[in-house]
Amino acid sequence: MRRIGLSVALLALIAALFHDWGATTSSAEPQSYTVLIEGMKFSPVLVRIQASDTVVFRNVDLVPHTVTEREAKSFDSGMINRNETWKFSPTTAGTFRYRCLYHPDMSGTIIVENKSQPRPVSSAAR
Repeated sequence: MRRIGLSVALLALIAALFHDWGATTSSAEPQSYTVLIEGMKFSPVLVRIQASDTVVFRNVDLVPHTVTEREAKSFDSGMINRNETWKFSPTTAGTFRYRCLYHPDMSGTIIVENKSQPRPVSSAAR
């Protein structure tokens, strides 16, 4: 019985050592993040990146969409047809709220942070 308890404790310790709870990286290399356009929505809805990273919007929906910044109109993808992509690589920090011009209920947000801030480890990075 004691061996089983020791084995469970050892496995828990190993799992804790290899888990990335709140891990960050200070990589200077730009990262790429993918936002899928599918089912009449953007996924993920919120992307947090650093300046010079790239967000790739991939339309796998049945109909065309746009990615258009809502306030300052600082970017507009134009029409993204099915199975096409469009890339956005911001150079300055800020919050960018975007939507699809054809389907105004579709919206999302990109938060761009300065490079000096630690980069959160994200499964959205590709």
